[in-house]
Amino acid sequence: MMDAPVDKGFILVATGAAYLDLARQAATSLKRWMPDIPIDIFTDQDGEAAPADRLVRIENPWRRSKIDMLSQTRFEKTVFLDADVIAVDAFDEVFEALERYQICGVFDQMRMTWNANKIWRTEVPEVFPQVNTGFLAYRREEVVLDLFRSWSAAVRENNFKRDQPSFRELLWLSDLRFLALPDEYNFMTYHRLKAFNERDFSPRLIHAPRLHRHLDKKPWKQLSTLEELMSPKQLEMIEILRAKRHEIMRQTQRRRKDL
Repeated sequence: MMDAPVDKGFILVATGAAYLDLARQAATSLKRWMPDIPIDIFTDQDGEAAPADRLVRIENPWRRSKIDMLSQTRFEKTVFLDADVIAVDAFDEVFEALERYQICGVFDQMRMTWNANKIWRTEVPEVFPQVNTGFLAYRREEVVLDLFRSWSAAVRENNFKRDQPSFRELLWLSDLRFLALPDEYNFMTYHRLKAFNERDFSPRLIHAPRLHRHLDKKPWKQLSTLEELMSPKQLEMIEILRAKRHEIMRQTQRRRKDL
């Protein structure tokens, strides 16, 4: 018997022991800020689920197993994350957005590259760039899951190395209600923190491919923590902006009560 659907949760996908370690590291950071939201890790590995809530077995894994696992979620509202992320604040408001929208994502922040502008079958206006598929929030509805199935078929049949160009075109051509979230929900260009001040946005999630670079053939040093990824000045700015955000939230609530 299948489990009854759960309202909301996170899923990560990790094939191989090293990526499972990364996913567990990501889950630890998510639990720090949002301890009551369940986390499932889809993997081809055995072991304990903790700090996640469940390990879900991937049968017949392939290079883009994550696309197939999106439709296997047990959550009515799901946030999928790549394994190379570190949460630096709560962002459960994304689940609220899924009350109005069917799918949410963050546009690619490094758009002036050939990869970010590749065309599969359909030319899409520049106002709708590639969505970074390392962060996808979505409702478990057949029209959404059908999009993921079409995406998987496109990547498999064409043996694409990159999955984002086909996803961009399929999403553009769909009738789904899509919300583009701001950069702080999937902050990849975190080097920009050096130029931030107290009026800039407050990051919620750091997405750092550098966390798995050591698994490539190049002789990169393994990095695991924010302290290894960033300078003290960048870390301080995250703390300042997070405190500022929470203070603004408290003030907003107090002023609302005064209306």
